[in-house]
Formats: sequence, structure tokens, C-alpha cells
Amino acid sequence: MVWISNQRLATLLDNDGHLTGAPELVIEVLSAEGENERRDK
Repeated sequence: MVWISNQRLATLLDNDGHLTGAPELVIEVLSAEGENERRDK
């Protein structure tokens, strides 16, 4: 998941609508499966 304010979005979009910089917030969502729990301990 990402979050970009409207003000920052206006400066990050190129003419084709592609992001050209980093968003203000990035969140990685991990599954609670057993393999992930063992790896992340």
C-alpha cells in the first residue's frame, strides 16, 4: 500500500501519468501463514 498527498502527487507525475519519485508512505502487508511467522521470528 502507498499513500501520496495530492500536493506531492502533482509534482511526482510525468506527462504519461507515471510516478517519478517516492511516495510519502509505503506499507508492506505480510500474510500470517506459518512459513512467514517462522521466517520473521
